[in-house]
Amino acid sequence: GDLGFTVKSATFEFAELPSGKQQRLANLKEWLDPRWRNEIQNWIEEEVNSAFHGRQKSRQVEGVEVLTPGGAMLGDFCISEVQNMAHPEVEGDEMWQCEAEIQIQHFKNLLQGTDVPFPRGAS
Repeated sequence: GDLGFTVKSATFEFAELPSGKQQRLANLKEWLDPRWRNEIQNWIEEEVNSAFHGRQKSRQVEGVEVLTPGGAMLGDFCISEVQNMAHPEVEGDEMWQCEAEIQIQHFKNLLQGTDVPFPRGAS
């Protein structure tokens, strides 16, 4: 019989390739329903700016519509960690880069409100 599989958790880490072979990485906004793109961008900016100034807010955004190969899903977004990294000065100004770990939790199928089944034929 068909046992079926369910994805409980998934982590995506994109490889860093040599500069000449680096491909465009996935943009989180492309995975979001267009109605959510500005809200999530503003939320990320607020969270990263707060963390940069030592006032991490850690607010969660619930019920965000995410576009997946299996269809539209709802998930809860939270930032678990923000790292600030200084880069050498560029023309007298110090540049800062922030890296945020964003978690999308509690996925639910948008139509059924149930856990997301692993697609048939996927490996």
